[in-house]
Amino acid sequence: MTKQPVFTTDAIFPVIVIVLSLMNISASFNDMLSLSVLVSVVGITGAVLFFMRNPIAPKIIYAWIIVQIVSFPPAFDLSQGFNLVMSVGNNNSELHVNFIAIAMLGTARLLATASLAGRTATIYQFRESSLGNVFPVTATLIKRVVIEDEKNWLLAHLSTPVNYNEKPVHYVLIRRKDGETLKLGKEKQVSFLRLVVNETDLDDTNNAKRFPFIDWVYVAK
Repeated sequence: MTKQPVFTTDAIFPVIVIVLSLMNISASFNDMLSLSVLVSVVGITGAVLFFMRNPIAPKIIYAWIIVQIVSFPPAFDLSQGFNLVMSVGNNNSELHVNFIAIAMLGTARLLATASLAGRTATIYQFRESSLGNVFPVTATLIKRVVIEDEKNWLLAHLSTPVNYNEKPVHYVLIRRKDGETLKLGKEKQVSFLRLVVNETDLDDTNNAKRFPFIDWVYVAK
């Protein structure tokens, strides 16, 4: 298994952002100074920064989505490419709510976790555990992983393996206890720690029991 961060299916969404933004720029070629084109540029910027693993990228893409949710066409419409709207009002003054943009918010939220790939975190002891005196230990975040129906797990490669049942373990899975996105700038976030005893188990993560839960830990930058 690679020790380096990898792009997963999470990378599909930033590509969609780029495609929709380019389509909107092409459709607005005669009005390149419009706010709609500016939003397209913001979306492309956020997507490019995601591939550069810049931590601000998810926030930019999130903003790109937010501004598309409500529109008052033709006076104010910042939607990019496709939309599915519900209209409120009359023909002279209609408010449109873009349900595609609302649906994209959930995907954008997961990008915040996926964008952590490549960054280094330090795992600290929360309390004495069965692993013994192995903390603190640094880890390189590899990718976002879905364990059963929990989508905010992160696969991490330990700088120093830990022993479990007389076997060295190089990979762990971590997730904040409250289920929110891990923020490496925030000190001492209480997180779950699971071990990847057999790396082949990562091919099918539908059974959490394959990854022994050790205890809570603190995770920080």
